[in-house]
Amino acid sequence: MPLRSLCILSLLAMTSGVALADMGLAQVRHALFLDSRAPVEADLRRLAERGDRASMHLLGNLIASDPRKTDEAIDLYQRAFAQGRGEIRALTSLSRLLDRLPQRQAEHQAYVRTALMAIPLERDPYTLEAALETFLVYPQLFKNEQVERLLTLYQRSCIELCGSELYRAVDAARRGDREEAVRWYELAIRNDPRAIERYYTFLGDRRDSLFHAFAQRLEAEREQLPEQILHPLGELLETIAQAENEQATLPLQQLRIERDLNDGEIRQEQALAERYRVSRQYAQTWIEAAVARDYAPAMISRINYMLSWATEYSDAQVLELTARLEPLEPLRAKAAQAQVKLVNNWSSLDPHGAHQLIQELIASGYDDGEILLAGLYSKGSLDQPDQARALQILQRLADQGSLTAHYRIAQLYSEGRGICREPAKAYAHAYFAKQAGERRAESLLRRLERLSTPAQREEGLRISQQLTARTLP
Repeated sequence: MPLRSLCILSLLAMTSGVALADMGLAQVRHALFLDSRAPVEADLRRLAERGDRASMHLLGNLIASDPRKTDEAIDLYQRAFAQGRGEIRALTSLSRLLDRLPQRQAEHQAYVRTALMAIPLERDPYTLEAALETFLVYPQLFKNEQVERLLTLYQRSCIELCGSELYRAVDAARRGDREEAVRWYELAIRNDPRAIERYYTFLGDRRDSLFHAFAQRLEAEREQLPEQILHPLGELLETIAQAENEQATLPLQQLRIERDLNDGEIRQEQALAERYRVSRQYAQTWIEAAVARDYAPAMISRINYMLSWATEYSDAQVLELTARLEPLEPLRAKAAQAQVKLVNNWSSLDPHGAHQLIQELIASGYDDGEILLAGLYSKGSLDQPDQARALQILQRLADQGSLTAHYRIAQLYSEGRGICREPAKAYAHAYFAKQAGERRAESLLRRLERLSTPAQREEGLRISQQLTARTLP
C-alpha cells in the first residue's frame, strides 16, 4: 500500500478516536437518542465548562433524578437560562425539578420570580411552556387573567401533545372551582403522570375512596392509557390499599398487645386480610398492564411486590420476570436476582450467593448496592442481625443524599427489631423522605402519625428540619 494511503488511514484512525472519546453536543444527543443510559456525562461536563448553555441544560436533565446532585442540577439550569439570554427551556426544566421538591420551592421562589420578569412570557411556544410549568409550582406568582391569556395562547400555538389539562386543573383549583378542577384533573390523568398525585392530594380527606372510585371508572380505558400512566396509578392504588388496611387493622393490633383475640376478633382480622388481598391485587392489575408492554419501571415494581409477598409467588415467577428485565435494566435485574436468593421459603435461598452479587453490584457502581448490603445485615442473612452495621451504612448513604436510605432508616426505627424503637427518629426520616419526593415514605408516615404521640411527632419534625438544614448548600 502506498505510504500516502497509510498516512491517510492513520490520520483517520486518530481523528476517529478523538471523536469517540470527545463528543460534541450533537453526538451526545444522538448517543442519548440511541441509548438513554449512554455514558455521556463526562462529555457534557466538558462542554458545560466551556460555557455551552445547551450542554449545561442537558447535563442538568441528565443528573436531575439523582438526589445527590440536586443542587448541581439547579445551578446548571440557572446558568443555562442566564436570566433569559440563554436556554429558555432550562427554566421549564428547573420548574419541573422544583415541582418534585416541595421542600426547596420557597428557597428558589425569588429567583423564579426574577426569571419570569426577564423574558416576554407570550413571545413563543418555549416561553409559554416555561411560564405555565412555573405556574404549576408557583401559582401565587400569576394573576388569574394572565393565566387565562397564557393558556389561550399556548393552546393556539401547540400542535401536538399539548397537555394543557393539568394547567387548567391547577388554575381551577386555585380559583376555588372544585367541579371544574375535578373535570380537568380527570382529563389530565389520561396523558400526564404528574396529574395523578396532584389530583389525589386535591381530593382532600376523602381522597382514598374518591380516587379508588375514579380508577374504577377509568378501567374501561386501561388498554388505551400509556404505560407511563398505568404504572404510577397502580402504585398509588397500592399505597391506598396499604393505608386503608393499616387503619382498619390498627385497633386489632393494639388489642393483640393487651390480650389474645377472641374468635369474633380473629374472624374480623381474617376478613380484613382478605379485603386487603383483593385491594392490592386490584392495584397490581394496573401495574401488570404496564409490565405486559415491557415497561421497565413497572417490571421493577412488580418484582418488588412479588418479593414482598413471597408466600403467594414462586422464585421461578420472579426469575422469569427478571430475565425480561435484564436487557432493559441489567443492574436492576441483577439486584432482583440477589433478593431472590434471600427469600427464606424459596428453594433458591442462597445468602452467600446474594452477598456475592451485591458486592459485584457495589463494585459496578450500582446506586442501591449498599442499600441491599444494609438489608442483608439487618435481616441477619449471613449470621445474626446487625442493625448497628445496617444503620451505619444507611446513615452514610442518607448523608450523601439517598432518599431510599432515609426511608429504610425510618423503617428500622419504626419496627424496632434489634434496636430500640424510636418513633421520633422514624417520623423524622420518613417526613424528610416524603418531602423530598420518596413516594414510599407516605404510607409509612401515615402509619407513624397514628402510632406516635404529638410530642414524638413534634420532636420528629424538629429532627427533620435539622436533616433539611444539613442538605442545603
